[in-house]
Amino acid sequence: MSFILTLISLVIIYMGAMLIYRPKAIPDLVKLYVEETWLQVFASVGRILIGVALTVYADHSRLPVIMTILGAASILSGIAFMFMSPEKFSSFLNDMLNKAEEFGIWPGVVVTIIGLLILYAVW
Repeated sequence: MSFILTLISLVIIYMGAMLIYRPKAIPDLVKLYVEETWLQVFASVGRILIGVALTVYADHSRLPVIMTILGAASILSGIAFMFMSPEKFSSFLNDMLNKAEEFGIWPGVVVTIIGLLILYAVW
């Protein structure tokens, strides 16, 4: 499980670094697929699976409270995405992508810090 969470944290760190290096690259890529149903399915199922992995591994990590909080937040957001209508999900995603562009590199900094926390906790 630690190997899987290490890979997930490295992907999170990479995405955060990309948001810092080129703040518009990832939002522009996601905007291409914002109307696709599979994106909503992937976002909800992926968040639930990552949340379960974080919660299950929390007791074996260096930061069990933080891992449990991140896992629970991930599970709850995955469930919320699962029960949104496709139109509402697309609208929500468009709003968040526009806000991410307004904040510049700060979303990337936050994502990178979360990825580093997970990496530290499982390594």
